[in-house]
Amino acid sequence: MTRSTPRRPAILTLPVSLVFLAAFTLPAPLPASAELPPLIPREVMLSGWDLGELELSPDGTRLAWLTADDQYPSNIWMTTIGSGEPRRITSNKTQGIYDYRWAPDGRHFFYLEDEAGDENWHVHIVEVATGTSRDLTPFAGVRAQDILTSPARPNEILVALNKRDPKINDIYRVNLDTGAITLEAENPGDVISWITDERFVIRACTAFTGQEARTVIRVRDDSASPWRDLVSIPFEDAPFAGQANGGSLIAGFAPGGKSLYIVEPRFSDKTRLVEIDATSGEPIREIAADPRVDVETAVDAGLRSFRPMVVTDPATGAVQAVGFYNERLEWHVVDPAVQADFDSLAAKDDGNLYLINRSKGDSLWFVHATRADGPESYYLYDRPARKARKLQLGSSRLADFTLAPMTYVSIKSRDGLDIPAYLTLPVGIEPRNLPLVVVPHGGPWFRDRWDFDPWVQLLANRGYAVIQPQYRGSTGYGKAYLNAGNKEFGNGAVLADIVDAANWAVESGLADRDRLAIMGGSGGGYAALCAITFKPDMWRCAVNVVGPSSVKTLLESIPEYWKPVKQRWVNRLGDAEHDPEWERQVSPVHHAGNIQAPLLMAYGLNDPRVHIREAEQMASAMRARELPLEFVVYPDEGHMFVRIENNMDFFGRVEEFLARHLGGRKEPWKSVPGSSVEVR
Repeated sequence: MTRSTPRRPAILTLPVSLVFLAAFTLPAPLPASAELPPLIPREVMLSGWDLGELELSPDGTRLAWLTADDQYPSNIWMTTIGSGEPRRITSNKTQGIYDYRWAPDGRHFFYLEDEAGDENWHVHIVEVATGTSRDLTPFAGVRAQDILTSPARPNEILVALNKRDPKINDIYRVNLDTGAITLEAENPGDVISWITDERFVIRACTAFTGQEARTVIRVRDDSASPWRDLVSIPFEDAPFAGQANGGSLIAGFAPGGKSLYIVEPRFSDKTRLVEIDATSGEPIREIAADPRVDVETAVDAGLRSFRPMVVTDPATGAVQAVGFYNERLEWHVVDPAVQADFDSLAAKDDGNLYLINRSKGDSLWFVHATRADGPESYYLYDRPARKARKLQLGSSRLADFTLAPMTYVSIKSRDGLDIPAYLTLPVGIEPRNLPLVVVPHGGPWFRDRWDFDPWVQLLANRGYAVIQPQYRGSTGYGKAYLNAGNKEFGNGAVLADIVDAANWAVESGLADRDRLAIMGGSGGGYAALCAITFKPDMWRCAVNVVGPSSVKTLLESIPEYWKPVKQRWVNRLGDAEHDPEWERQVSPVHHAGNIQAPLLMAYGLNDPRVHIREAEQMASAMRARELPLEFVVYPDEGHMFVRIENNMDFFGRVEEFLARHLGGRKEPWKSVPGSSVEVR
């Protein structure tokens, strides 16, 4: 789950048991709140930085971004660099726009839009000059992903659609001028992502082979040639690259198209970037490796694609730098021609540096610098002059407040594994005996990063210590660490890692054992449910956002487009669909009677990944036992809460809930006009 980010008060009715608990077991208060920095308004925190997803136009003269104003939610805006007033290009008044990109022709943007969170994304194109938009994929119930572009064919895009078969994605070529759509490559049933060569022809793909659970890299010589398997990777070797049904191990074709750059997971614990022969699959050379971590995955939400984080020469396609993420993002520069450029940028900003895009001719780079505890920055980097100019793009209200530093720690698990974690402590008070919120990441095959996180910063500002354990099974730390999480969910070693992280904070003196909470979304929500059912006497309260309560019903209800990789889930979670005893071991719904801690749950009604029945069956099990539960549903949301009104409503409830049970400070909840919330 991607964490997202409010206006007449509905009366929040508390179960009798919850009222009793609040009245008779009040938590100890925090140290004097005057020592903490000023309370950051919830709307400011959840809105984040005022501008998002900035991108340079192909000709290097204009900038575009996403932002909201008084009349519209998040929409595309644009300005000419150095002159001209910003103007809004799109006028979406429903959910707003969150995924967009410049088209290579510089005359259009394209953006993605679904229906109230159902994730059946449509690709829309809008003319920069007029704001006129069209739906390029106007097919009901069809999902777009893997959107590919190329300067070589500026008036076209390639897009994967499950139009022919809901389970699989064929790839189509779309003309941006006429809207004409033609089939480019038909999916034989197991392809999960596609790659083009320098001529913008689909010539490689990544496949997942069902029951065998092998990851296969496939190639062809041209659009008329047959496909052939080039590399076959056993399940135990393959990294979990990208989302459940996508992700690629291919970074692209090398110059000339006779070899491929791939993330190679075989023959070592950590993945490496290597070049292989496109005919034989034989390795040619290792390009970059890091003994601590895997090659980083670039998550390009605007293109709905997941690729290795590799910078390539826009003219030749040759690799220039490779990203690795240990405690922070690090670049391994492999092309001497850009070493001085990376050095100059690193000297300018010590945050995580991302090269967003480059102007035609490569004289201008647009660079984004992020950090966990301060404002993000954007730079125009003049390559010939080796000068980076920081752009003043308006003032963010969040920049006026103090954010908490996030530090990396390593925790020794009970069975001897080193568990990486991020620790964030409130500013201005002594880090002793604090209320603690454990925030396990979603996925669950994912990892946290040293970046601004509105959940974490909101909690720290309210006076809570926050720990984010990268439990076994997290991605990025090598295949041994990933596979150590296989069939260890539920009451297994994954939960033990989370518990060990909380105990570490207590034993270090940072946290008060009597004021521990757990809060997570999606896979993290599942972890929260497991924690309060399998370790019930440990937690003061818990928050579950769109987390599954039963592995069996989760697997039964996964979207059609996830089914080609369902075996991957079965191998890692266990076959709860066909093994009733295993289902009981890993599914918290069967252990609801153990719960002692009050629980707050929130779900999107249209969520295609975690069906609303995951919430309903958990609520039913708890209420049959008169257990303390607060349960809200947003009928116009899916797996991510994207509407600011709904996020404002929900996090207001979170603040009230945590303050009641842990004693932190809060900005009081109030009814949010425009929120669709239903209290159930």
